[in-house]
Amino acid sequence: MIGAPRDPAEAASTALDVYAIFHLNLMFSSVEEHQRPQVIERCYWPLLSLATDLGIPLGIEASGVTLEAIRRIDPRWLERLRKLTQAGSCEFIGSGYAQLIGPLVPESVNRWNLRLGRERYEALLGTAPKLAFVNEQAWSAGLVPIYREAGFEGLVMEWNNAARAHPQWPDDWRYHPQLALGPRGETVPILWNDSIAFQRLQRMAHGELDPDELIDWLASHGGQRRSVPLYGNDVEIFGFRPKRFAVEPTLENGEWQRLRELFECIQSDDRFRWVTPGEALSFAATEHVDQSLRLETPEQPCPVKKQPKYNLSRWAVTGRDDLEINSSCFRIAQALERSPNAAETDWQELCELWGSDYRTHITEQRWQGYLDRLGRFRKRICEPANPSSMTQAPRPSNQPDSRWDRKGALLRFESDRLRVHFNIRRGLAIDAIWWKDVSSQPLVGTLRHGFFEDISWASDFYSGHAVYQSPGAHQITDLSPIEPFLEKDERGRAGLTGTLPTALGPIEKHWLIDLEKASIRLSHRFFWPRPCMGSLRLGHVTLLPGAFDRSELFYSTCLGGGPERFELGKAGFDHGRAVSSLVSSGGVLGMTEGWMELGDREKSVRIERDPAMSACAGLICFEPIGESFFLRASLSAREFDDTAHPASNDGLICQLTLSAQRRC
Repeated sequence: MIGAPRDPAEAASTALDVYAIFHLNLMFSSVEEHQRPQVIERCYWPLLSLATDLGIPLGIEASGVTLEAIRRIDPRWLERLRKLTQAGSCEFIGSGYAQLIGPLVPESVNRWNLRLGRERYEALLGTAPKLAFVNEQAWSAGLVPIYREAGFEGLVMEWNNAARAHPQWPDDWRYHPQLALGPRGETVPILWNDSIAFQRLQRMAHGELDPDELIDWLASHGGQRRSVPLYGNDVEIFGFRPKRFAVEPTLENGEWQRLRELFECIQSDDRFRWVTPGEALSFAATEHVDQSLRLETPEQPCPVKKQPKYNLSRWAVTGRDDLEINSSCFRIAQALERSPNAAETDWQELCELWGSDYRTHITEQRWQGYLDRLGRFRKRICEPANPSSMTQAPRPSNQPDSRWDRKGALLRFESDRLRVHFNIRRGLAIDAIWWKDVSSQPLVGTLRHGFFEDISWASDFYSGHAVYQSPGAHQITDLSPIEPFLEKDERGRAGLTGTLPTALGPIEKHWLIDLEKASIRLSHRFFWPRPCMGSLRLGHVTLLPGAFDRSELFYSTCLGGGPERFELGKAGFDHGRAVSSLVSSGGVLGMTEGWMELGDREKSVRIERDPAMSACAGLICFEPIGESFFLRASLSAREFDDTAHPASNDGLICQLTLSAQRRC
């Protein structure tokens, strides 16, 4: 027999509360539509049987899209779930209409997704869940007020990665609900999920871990009143194999039987007590409860579940062509936001098209169907707007004076508000930019070899260039010599254009200086016809340390909600550092409202890009070096991981606009 009973009096005071949440997702990336009835039969019905036969109050979570699909395929299952939740035999947990990644979509879409989800839950189950399961456990502080406004009283979020980023947290906090802070001090109760726990349960069900070992591990967390999440992940991997990877555990008969036997043993062992997730959330027995915590850090602004390879880049700039489909979704979102007659069904369709499963291990058949559906919807929503009817900006009556000159490798531009030096020997990289209204010193430019005495930083660090790195190959850059063309348009904007050859094809590079706005825009256009796979990062913006106060450095952006600010301290980090030879990035910034800033208390540099043109993600690299520092922002158009496929960059256009402002 697994486990061993104890003295009842002792057990009553120290029982470990155990809860489990099973995530249902019929949109699973690698599951074909014709397989969905099998998933319901092999995975969803055994889950309900586990709850009803044993009387265990399991948590069950699904998106509105999944519930609608179940209703079409097997309405009996949905009615059974409805009765169980109404009777209190199970607890239904919400997430939203679609399983989209909150830190990668605009605030408006997140609001619609949660609103539509709650409407579907009430219609299909007759209940509005109090708890929400954060999709893919992808967190940002900006989501806190959005969940609260949608009516959720608590969130389920993974402990492991948030705790890794905060080594000062006492380990005992993991056993009790806490409060997560939003950007402006808003709070929401947090119930913890645990990736190590749910991965151990998966291994046990797959026959890779002895049940006694799992019971012993669970008991090791007891000894006082605590609550522990035994499970908080997919249900489709029990009794079914989604075939995401070339190597997956062999489908073993009796996986649900192993789960049943384990749960029975936990139920009969007086060291443990099964509770609903809602009961665990309301548990408040010690001083460790309800600490107000920031789950995010500058290094890890968006914690995600499981190991570091599982990060936001996976849904932003990898997959079959995440860059293109995310750009299309942003284009549709902007059109809906502008339209006074946008229908609720249009927002519903957009939420579903932004689903995470279209961005990872989606099958070829489903991918082609998705592209057709996205293309039709984009055409209907976006093309009615006639670009020719847009009002053209008038020509300024008094154009600011400007002049160009050349000195050695530098092509120099100056106006009354800007001074910019371009390096023609390095592909028009920025040598220095002065925003005269903001600072007497240049804020952005090149740090030349030897600027840092630390030999590990003894390189040239440019600004305004592109770098492509493919696994096992030499990197490709646009830092070769160039003879550009000078231009000036009727609006008083100065332009600089040139084409640079590379091993993959030419890159057309264009700088546009707006004299009135004192901004400078960089465009890269790639003529790379051959599909390839690698990381493509561009628009590097390197701050010049002499112009900034190291003690007050920060970066700021939007990650699915309102602006979030991250103060930079003594610890360095690099979002773009590879996790392994198979995963090129440890995380990205969604820049969901199209901008990010970096600087200090007095001044900052603002980087803007139009996600409807190219939804590049942001990256920050920061490192204190002696008495100085290195701080750089860049945009990523491509990364690679286990979901990535070769993609063509032929005709790809990526743009960013740089400006600066005084903050006080």
